[in-house]
Amino acid sequence: GPALIGDHLQVGSDMFAEGLTATGHSTDGAVRLPDARISGQLNLNNAKLTNPAGPVLDLEDAEAKHLFLPAHVICPHGPASRSTCTTPERRLALTGLVYTSLHTVGWHEWLHLITHHTHDYRPQPYQQLAAVLKSTGHESTARDVLIAQQRDLHDRGEFGGRLIKGAHRLWG
Repeated sequence: GPALIGDHLQVGSDMFAEGLTATGHSTDGAVRLPDARISGQLNLNNAKLTNPAGPVLDLEDAEAKHLFLPAHVICPHGPASRSTCTTPERRLALTGLVYTSLHTVGWHEWLHLITHHTHDYRPQPYQQLAAVLKSTGHESTARDVLIAQQRDLHDRGEFGGRLIKGAHRLWG
């Protein structure tokens, strides 16, 4: 099963999982923190997470003020190739995750994780990243994230037919 279960966890300050080594054997995730509420920072620096059966980290509907999640925790090869990834099986569950700032990860790396390391297309992780970037004054970068969202919608989203998909490709 999961190595760490923290469903509905409430932390009144910071949560340090720095250097955590967790190996799960579950379709639910190696480290599960769905619906967790962390008032301060969630720090996963230098964590080593593995799970051959499903996601390595489940943060669905979680909240953290500051998120310290280096991209190499999920994707050891980093966003070297934007079109493909050599480790797509290292999944992350992010839908509903809310945070006010990202640390130890650049927006390109986080975008890579959303695009290549989530199971399917969901708009909320893109919208959250764009909102954080806008709040820090990076309007053009937020726009780039929303454009990437439209590309992912085209590649992995549900449209209902080739004609609609073609129209989306033309007009976004």
